[in-house]
Amino acid sequence: MKKLLALVCVLSLFLGIFAGCKSREDDAVKALYKQFIAGEITAFDKDGAEKTFLDYLEWDLEKQDYRYTFLDMTGDGIVELCIQQTPYKYFFTVKDNEIYHWHTEDSLYVNLLNNGALLYERHGGAPTHINYEYYELDQNAEVKFNVTFSCWDGQSIEEGKVYPDEYFFNEEKVTKDEYRAKTKKYLEIGSDKLVWYDMDGNKQKLTPIKTEELSNEELAKIVAKSLGVPDRDNITYSVGEKYYWDAGATYYKNVEFNENDRLVAFANVDPYDGTLLRNIAKYPIETLSEKLTREIDGAYDEEMKSPEDSSTAGMCAISEKYTKKWQAVADEYYNKLMQCDIKKTNETSYYTTQEFHTFIKNMKTSWEKEHAIQCENYKKTLYAIYGGTIVNTLYADYVYNEQMEWALKLVGIYEQL
Repeated sequence: MKKLLALVCVLSLFLGIFAGCKSREDDAVKALYKQFIAGEITAFDKDGAEKTFLDYLEWDLEKQDYRYTFLDMTGDGIVELCIQQTPYKYFFTVKDNEIYHWHTEDSLYVNLLNNGALLYERHGGAPTHINYEYYELDQNAEVKFNVTFSCWDGQSIEEGKVYPDEYFFNEEKVTKDEYRAKTKKYLEIGSDKLVWYDMDGNKQKLTPIKTEELSNEELAKIVAKSLGVPDRDNITYSVGEKYYWDAGATYYKNVEFNENDRLVAFANVDPYDGTLLRNIAKYPIETLSEKLTREIDGAYDEEMKSPEDSSTAGMCAISEKYTKKWQAVADEYYNKLMQCDIKKTNETSYYTTQEFHTFIKNMKTSWEKEHAIQCENYKKTLYAIYGGTIVNTLYADYVYNEQMEWALKLVGIYEQL
């Protein structure tokens, strides 16, 4: 019994010494990596050329989008360095006290796992499916072990004919139960044990895994706040179906807000927490007419308030300058309307395309004729009331407003198509 206890004590002492040595060895390797990140030493690439950490920066020169972690990926007892900047992952190892660029992953769909292996996971559509590849690398960054598996949602091709879900493991079709049994050990490895650091060496907080979708009401409430949509009875919301966004490697739902049946805000958002992802339009959405009015008429008002030349000639010049801008808008949208295939843009239109073009053409002819008569009559009225040089300023402003009204009329028709 005493001999057994002595053996246990010796073994425990040995393991403790080994663990201590291993810890000090890991610390020394990590210190070397940190020198590389700080730009104090270089690493050798696969061609033998020396490179600094800055040579691996793709675009973020301030290193805001970078993070790193340490992990023994090959089982040889030497920790590797993984530097990640989406979608790139750069892996480095140490040999003879030198750092070597060992491997690169440039796919958004590849994740580093707790055990040092890599998992490719990509969601797709038509029909909805998920493709996986689990693989482990050796000391030469060659694949020493891998498995592939995928699951496909069933789909209805024809009425009354439904195709069941399908499952594959290493390209062989398996049952659902077989699929779950074979893939469980790979999918349960996870990445939650990895400790990531920012480029200043601070530990990054773990992001909780999102598993439950928000209700449509909860989602709309969060998104409304983000988009600046006011809480009014005449504003309604709609939430679309969940879709997978390949480029963003995430799911999204489209949330829209309507005020008096007019779209006023929308965004593609994360269905789990309401984060705005893409196609974002904050409240209130400007119509094209509103945008042009703000840009052109707003600038006109500002310049008329503080003109560089406040003489009659100077004020008239400002009016003429902005009248030409509205004339250019009118010409642009008249041409767009004349090139429009009305049946393709508005299937419910009562007009044929030819009838629509004739209508627009006649409308322009009528406006030009009436515009000339109205301007002439207005000018005569101004002379009768005011006389003097002020007539020119008032007349130029009148022409400006008439041209703006005509341009916005054309834009308004175009918006309704």
